[in-house]
Amino acid sequence: MSTNGSPKELSTLPRGAGLVVSFALCSILISCVAPALGFTAQSYTADGDPKAKANRPVTIEDAIEMTRLADPIYLGGGGSTGRVAIFSPDKSKFVVVLRKGHISTNRNEYSLILWQMQGVFSTAQPDIVLRIESSSNRPGIEAVRWLGDNETVMFLGEHSGETHQVYRFNCRTRELTRITDSPTNVISYGLGTGNTIAYTAETVETLSKPSWQRFGRPISTQLVTDVLLGHPDEQWSDHVRLVLQAGEPTQPVFELAQSFLMPFPSSEDAPVISSDGRYVLLLANSERIPESWRDYSDTLIQKWTRWNLDPGQYSMLRRWVLFDTEAQTETPLIDAPVALTGSGSQAVWLPDSGSVVITNSYLPLDNVSAGEREVRRKGPFVAEIHVLSGEITKISSKALKLLRWDANTNQLIFTAERNNQNGTAPTEVRFRNRMGLWEEAVQDHTEPDTPEITLDEGLNLPPRIVATQAGHEKKVLLDLNPQFQGIKFAREEQIR
Repeated sequence: MSTNGSPKELSTLPRGAGLVVSFALCSILISCVAPALGFTAQSYTADGDPKAKANRPVTIEDAIEMTRLADPIYLGGGGSTGRVAIFSPDKSKFVVVLRKGHISTNRNEYSLILWQMQGVFSTAQPDIVLRIESSSNRPGIEAVRWLGDNETVMFLGEHSGETHQVYRFNCRTRELTRITDSPTNVISYGLGTGNTIAYTAETVETLSKPSWQRFGRPISTQLVTDVLLGHPDEQWSDHVRLVLQAGEPTQPVFELAQSFLMPFPSSEDAPVISSDGRYVLLLANSERIPESWRDYSDTLIQKWTRWNLDPGQYSMLRRWVLFDTEAQTETPLIDAPVALTGSGSQAVWLPDSGSVVITNSYLPLDNVSAGEREVRRKGPFVAEIHVLSGEITKISSKALKLLRWDANTNQLIFTAERNNQNGTAPTEVRFRNRMGLWEEAVQDHTEPDTPEITLDEGLNLPPRIVATQAGHEKKVLLDLNPQFQGIKFAREEQIR
C-alpha cells in the first residue's frame, strides 16, 4: 500500500491520548511546586527578557500544544544529546521528529522535518515532509532509520484503526509504503540486506486477553513504576513474537518465536540480522541464572544473581540470544550477561555473517586461565564472537557505544562516551582488524567535521534546534514554540 504526492496524514485508534493528558498534569505540577521551591514570579517572555511585553499567562492548553522533540527517551526525562538529528548515510541531509498535542481533536501530531546540510548555516530551511496524527499512546513516528539511497527512511507508525507497523517513506517523492502486516502491534524492527527485516511484535494472545484493569495481573519482578504506569495498550505481557520477513507484506513471513521473553519491550530493543539473513540476534532477560555469573565483581550483577527466582519470574540480567533460521535453533550467543550500566549493549554483524561484534557485555568465566578469568570478572568488553566455533576475540575494554560498520574502510565505528551528559560531541573511535587482531585505527582528519545538530534549551530558554560547528556561529534552525513570545513566564532560579 503506497501513496504518491503530498504526505498522507495518519491517525491511530481512538483510545484517548494519554500522553497529551500527561502534559497537562506536568503543567499543573510545575505551577504548584515552583513557588514552593523559591522560583520568582516576575513576568518574562520566552527568551528570558523581563523588559519585553508579554500578553497573557500560561494555560494548560499551552502545555499540551507545545512542540517537543519526539524521542521517547527524551520525553521520558532523558537527555537529548545524540537524539535530535538522524543523518542520512552520506551526511547530505538529516531529519528530526517532533510532536505536539491537539486539544480539539484529542490527538498527538508527529512531524518528520527534513533539512539539507548544504547551506545549513545560511539558507537551509526546514521541510515538513510527513505529518502523522496519533490518538493512541503509541508514537505516530518512531525508530526512524535511513536506507542506503540517502532519500528513503524506515519507521514505525500506524493508520487510524490499524496496528503499529513498519513503513517506508521516500523523502523526495513523498511515497509512503507499509512494509509489514502484523496482526498485532510491531514494537521494534531491524534491517537486513535487500528487503529483509526482522521485527518484534505483541504476542497473538494479547488480542484475546482481558484488560488487566478489569481482571488484574500477576506481579513478580516488575519495577513498581512500570506496574503503576501499566502497559500503553492496557494489556500486560512480558513476551513478544519475533518474525523474519524476506520481502514485501505479500511475501511469506517466518515466525522465529511465538513467545519470547522481553519485559517492557521498546523500539530500542531491535533485532540484529546477519548479512546473509541466516542469523538474528536479540537481547533477552534470563529466567535462569548460571552459577558462574555470581563471580562477576559488579555489585548490581551480584545483587541480581543472588535473587531467588520462582517459576514464572525472571531476572533483570540480559544476554544476547542467537536465532539460526536454517537450523531453527535458539541459543545464547555467549554464557555471559550484558552490563547493567551504560546505555545498553549494541551488536553488528561483520560482512561474512560468521561473526558478530557486541558491546558492553561481560565474557564467559568458564574454560579460561585464572589470569584471564580475573580480567573478565572486573568489567564488560567490546568483543567479536565467532558464531560456529564460539571463539571470542576481545576488541576493547573501554566504554564504547557502537555506531556502525563502515564498509568503505572496513572499520568499526564507535563513540567513546557511553553516557554523554555534558552536551559536547562524543569522540569517535575506530577499530580495524589486522591479522585476526583488532587495533585502534588512526582517524582521517582531512574530512570536514559534520555540524552538530542539538536541542538548545534551559531553565529559562524554550527548546530550539541549533547547528554548531567550528568556524561558524551557532545557527538557530527552528524555534519549536515561537508562540511563547506572547506568553508570560515566571523566571526559574536555582536556590543553592
